[in-house]
Amino acid sequence: MERSEASQMGLARRIAVVGGGIIGMSTALELRKAGCDVTLFEQNSLAGSVSWAANGALTPYSDHNSSSTVTKLAEQGVQRYVDHVEWLTVTTGLPIDLDAGGVLEVFLGEEGEKSEARFLELGQAGYPVALLDGNDARKLEGALSTQTTAAIHYMEETRIDTRQLLRASIKALDLLGVNVRCPSRVLRVDPSRSYSYVTVTLPDNAEEFDAAVLCTGYGRCEVAGMPQIPLHRVRGELIEVMPATPLASRCLYRGDSFITPRRDGRLLLGTNYDFHEDGMDENTNSVSVGGAITKMTAAISIVPEIARAEILNTWKSWRPTTYDNRPVIGCYGSPNLLVALGLGGLGITLAPAIAAALAAAIAGESAATAFAELHDLRPERPGLF
Repeated sequence: MERSEASQMGLARRIAVVGGGIIGMSTALELRKAGCDVTLFEQNSLAGSVSWAANGALTPYSDHNSSSTVTKLAEQGVQRYVDHVEWLTVTTGLPIDLDAGGVLEVFLGEEGEKSEARFLELGQAGYPVALLDGNDARKLEGALSTQTTAAIHYMEETRIDTRQLLRASIKALDLLGVNVRCPSRVLRVDPSRSYSYVTVTLPDNAEEFDAAVLCTGYGRCEVAGMPQIPLHRVRGELIEVMPATPLASRCLYRGDSFITPRRDGRLLLGTNYDFHEDGMDENTNSVSVGGAITKMTAAISIVPEIARAEILNTWKSWRPTTYDNRPVIGCYGSPNLLVALGLGGLGITLAPAIAAALAAAIAGESAATAFAELHDLRPERPGLF
């Protein structure tokens, strides 16, 4: 029996998911819940790269470089997290901290003069924000610098403990019977001419699937007959600190710098858009002294008491980003080959919504319907290559 015939008869479709970060794992879970026979390939360790290093701020509005399409997708992602976290918690028995409270964009000194224009811009876009003066901002966050003159409160943004999320996702893959191949490097993905199957080539053999989804981040595999989607790297460096007393109850950021709290009082310090070309970084896999100084100085300007905190850990990853700063989501040269690439710093935020769209395109409605609102994120869009 041909695979296309099996699919028409309602039998479980065999799906390959390439990439074991948050997008790949979330997609594999959605496909498995839809009744598909799913194999997940990861060349290193599950959730071992960009996803593990993420700070967990779920930010559809305060990410100033997002297009309107990405903002809408991020809204859907945040909305889906409530049910997704509940399902993961019930399924695995593992805790996942999902916290509301919003995000505060902090303005110091004369920067406050820019806050009203920024607030009006956000309001005209329909985003749920409030403009605060310095006193009201410090009522929300008492440890803010006394130099705070204004703040914008992104009231519906949230945060999640990413490592709890990832641990629960890994356990759910096992409980649901997803076939995890890790470590396993995929060399090529070749759709058949009839689009009835996709061949996944490994170093020692090749396997056929009804469809494949590529969520490979920066380490991509070759797709027969298709150009490589050009990506560049955004450096992600985080410093984990523990103050003597809790200093923040919600995410804080100023300019390009952010502070993300955890429930136990830990704070994650980092920056959002640290672009760096291949081979040009002073340290490939560890935080540099210069990077640490920059991030700690910026964080201390927002919350001065951070200067007294104990440094617990540092880590670094590389976030794959397209040159037009929009992710690539959709069918890639074939209706049964789908991609979700170039998510930059929004991978955690977007994961549930992207997984739902990919699963719907494969196991539910048509791809055209599933990706109807993501047209300007399609792989063949002008200017991407």
